[in-house]
Amino acid sequence: MKKFDTFLEEYQSGWKNCSLEVIELSTWEDFQAREVREIDGEILVQDYGYAESIKGWKQAFDAFRDKEVNWKFHEVNRMPLRQGEMLTSFWVTLELDGVEVQSAHFFTDTFKQINGDWKLIRSYIEASVPISSVPKERIQL
Repeated sequence: MKKFDTFLEEYQSGWKNCSLEVIELSTWEDFQAREVREIDGEILVQDYGYAESIKGWKQAFDAFRDKEVNWKFHEVNRMPLRQGEMLTSFWVTLELDGVEVQSAHFFTDTFKQINGDWKLIRSYIEASVPISSVPKERIQL
C-alpha cells in the first residue's frame, strides 16, 4: 500500500508532465467536483463527474501540447479526514512559454484509499483567481 505523500507526489508529477494516464488512474470513477469561476463579472458554478473531468484534462493537455508548460503547486494544508482519507488544499499557478499566467486555481481535494490505492474522490475548485490572491509566502511543491 502506497503512502499518501508518495501518491500525491506522483499525482502532481503526472499533472506537471500533462499525463492524462496518471490523472485517469488517480481519479475515482465516481469522482465529483464543483468548479467556481468568474466570467465577465458573473460567477458561474459547474458540477461534474469523472467523464467530464477527464474530458477537461484532455482538452487542457492538448491545448498545451506545443508549449513549454510549468505547473507550480503551492500547498496550503494537508490533513486526515477519516480512516484512509486525506484532504489537501493548494494553489496551482502556471507558466506558459516562460510567462506566468496572471490567474491561478485554488483546489480543495479529497483523496481516499480504495482497494489499497489512493484516488481523488472529490474536488472543489476556485478557478481563474487573480494571481495577486495567491499568498506571497507560497510553498512550492
